[in-house]
Amino acid sequence: MIVPGVLVTMAAWLGFGAAFGSYIADFAQKYVSTYAGLASIMIAVIFLNWLAAMLLFGGALNQVIAQAQSERESRDLPRED
Repeated sequence: MIVPGVLVTMAAWLGFGAAFGSYIADFAQKYVSTYAGLASIMIAVIFLNWLAAMLLFGGALNQVIAQAQSERESRDLPRED
């Protein structure tokens, strides 16, 4: 089941997108003065890097949940001796 990881990833993406957007709106002049014409590329690289990290976190969450369910099911099965 992949729903928990997808929901956590989507919530993190939406929250981070809003927070990063407000951060960029407030501090955009610093990026432009530092990186000049490459400012938008640098902003996109930072943004996409964080999104990729959140995607990996969602996948890791799904893996942990699946592993816990597998262990629970293996414990609940009767042993055949």
